[in-house]
Amino acid sequence: MSLVHHLNPPGKGGFLDLFNVHTEIGCELMARDLFVENRIEYSPSPRTDSRYGLTSRLEHGDLRIMLTASSAELYGFYRGRPQRISGHHVYPESGAIHGTVFLDSNANGVREPDEPGVSDVRVIGDSQLSAQADRSGYFVLPGSSRVREHRVYLDLDTVPADFSPTHGIQTAYVIPYDLTEVNLGLVPAHSVSGQVVLNGRNGKPEPMQGVRVIITRRGGEKVVADSVTTSDGTYYLGDIRPGRYLVRVDMRTLPETYTLEEPTREVEVLPLKNAQEVRPKRFEIGMRNGGTGTEHAQANGTTVVSANRP
Repeated sequence: MSLVHHLNPPGKGGFLDLFNVHTEIGCELMARDLFVENRIEYSPSPRTDSRYGLTSRLEHGDLRIMLTASSAELYGFYRGRPQRISGHHVYPESGAIHGTVFLDSNANGVREPDEPGVSDVRVIGDSQLSAQADRSGYFVLPGSSRVREHRVYLDLDTVPADFSPTHGIQTAYVIPYDLTEVNLGLVPAHSVSGQVVLNGRNGKPEPMQGVRVIITRRGGEKVVADSVTTSDGTYYLGDIRPGRYLVRVDMRTLPETYTLEEPTREVEVLPLKNAQEVRPKRFEIGMRNGGTGTEHAQANGTTVVSANRP
């Protein structure tokens, strides 16, 4: 038989609420021996974090003193595998969303076995709940007892500059006492860049400014990206996903007296783990018979500067 005193100091979410003190005074009837046992537990968070305990026991018989330390972690099970969720501020009765921010090198939106996680990216859910991906890209996002359907997305301010998301906002249905999986992909920000020049009468290539260059999927007509050449004749097509593409000059942005024998370049962006810049062969503009090289044209509000500059 024993007498137990359980102390859980009242508070308003303060420091004392993180402690749980348990004192027990009793007598073992068979041995007719008195004992006193004290146990204190500490949690770094008022929610379901790790717990640490220290137990001391004094027995009267041979005056034995025992001191025991313990720790407890919170785990969930997903597909038969344990997932450590201590430290993620999760209420089991509210459920949680977990998953991985990963390098989606082939941009198909599905995590493949050889696609690693991306660390230190912030994941945001409804009610501004958030979690940060660890070194392996893993995150646990607390659920809410009031909402079962959650929107999940990445904080773009924490995404590395050379990556872009392959997903927009994803929707997850959270079940109490369960983990719902949502994986969020990032693809390297590949690009295609090059130059458009004019082969003037003097035989020296001159940069062409104000020429529109577009890129489409091979076999498709939808424009994936476009660019207008700068003063040095260069163009830049950013955030291009892996695949085969056609890069072409928009002939409507050239004066009628100019001609281009090869207005299209075929390029391939490979599914690499690091950002790549593909540079196709430059476009060389020629002049039709009778052209003077001094024409101007308006293209998308940009003036096409003549090749024969004074």
